[in-house]
Amino acid sequence: MIGGYTFGGRWNARDRSRPRADAFGSLLLGRVRGDGRLDYAGEVSGGFQEDAEELLRRLDEATTSASPFGETPALERLVFWCRPDVVATIGFAEWTGDGRLRFPVFRSLRPDVPAESCLAEEK
Repeated sequence: MIGGYTFGGRWNARDRSRPRADAFGSLLLGRVRGDGRLDYAGEVSGGFQEDAEELLRRLDEATTSASPFGETPALERLVFWCRPDVVATIGFAEWTGDGRLRFPVFRSLRPDVPAESCLAEEK
């Protein structure tokens, strides 16, 4: 699930208050633990251009002022936080020891998957 995105530096020419669809730097990803807490799982920085318009619309609807993650990631970029309502399929090589995705790749949006089903695997 997507808990926010970093700003890629592009604004909409018609409405300067809104980022353009290609404004994403990266999507911030998370998984829900059994206790309901959202764990930060890393970020994916490409592959979503085909879905950028839909992503922007969905994330804009879910925008919030606070981080949805149980432990807010330390990011030194402009971040837009979102309610973790938007689900995506992400390919990756493996999970790291600290619970992050190694080499994540955006595959597709999954509007058919409820956000609460994105549970972290128990170790």
